[in-house]
Amino acid sequence: MRTISTSATLLSILITTTPARAERTPSTPDGELGVVHLLTSSGSCSAFLVRPSTFLTAKHCVQLPGAAAEIKSAITIVVDDGGGEKGVAIGPSAVWAAPGAWTDDFDIDGHDFGVVQLAEHYEKLVPGVTPLPIYQGDVTKLVGREVYQIGFGFHDGNYTRKRTDTKITDVGTTITVKPAVGCAGDSGGVLLLKDTHEAVGIASREWPLGSDPCQDPATVTGYREPSATYFQRIDLQAKYIDAPPGPEDAKPKETSDSSGGCAIGARAGPASVWLAGLVTILALFLGNKRPRRT
Repeated sequence: MRTISTSATLLSILITTTPARAERTPSTPDGELGVVHLLTSSGSCSAFLVRPSTFLTAKHCVQLPGAAAEIKSAITIVVDDGGGEKGVAIGPSAVWAAPGAWTDDFDIDGHDFGVVQLAEHYEKLVPGVTPLPIYQGDVTKLVGREVYQIGFGFHDGNYTRKRTDTKITDVGTTITVKPAVGCAGDSGGVLLLKDTHEAVGIASREWPLGSDPCQDPATVTGYREPSATYFQRIDLQAKYIDAPPGPEDAKPKETSDSSGGCAIGARAGPASVWLAGLVTILALFLGNKRPRRT
């Protein structure tokens, strides 16, 4: 594992009250104990356990917009066993995210992937909790499958755990579900297959941006009904679950003939140059006709 800057990523992760151990309650459904409330310097998010001491969350929950690798200076995990928020201070941890920066217009598709690693096993705080298994099959074949979103989105006046039913309607760079289910604070929460309880995605955003199915339209000026919730595919960045990106991950990928890309060499003849020009014109024309990216 690559050495991590102490000043940037050794964080004191604090649990907000005093009991030494959180106790399982009969009302907590399977899979929910591994989903936690994640507080950062910019607000409220969610995260979920995938290793004994490792949580996944959204990149935008642990990295400032426009920053290439800057991690927020204060992160708090709140344990909620179904009977209330409780816990103890659990010491320093490492935090990292997928390579690259994101911007305020949420240009983050495919890279909204973050990791929070504890100094000890989470099971010491919540006895009996087990990491959520990650789906290992072909994610693109999951269209039509019924799923849960579990997170700490704001609803009923507070950021408390909620489980919401929805369905996968499309899989591309992101996973699209309808109806929309993500509320403020659900970012970083898990998308869980209903029948197998396997994690397939990380809650990322709504469309249109700024819409929220938990808001009361009567209280919001210019409210827009959300059409879908988008999730980061875990499989696209799964190699970063157990180790942060290294220097090689930041390098641009070289185009090669075997990659399926179109590379024009310095020795291209007239026919090749003409063909390349035609391809460019068509690409520009089609780009102008392309629907707005969601």
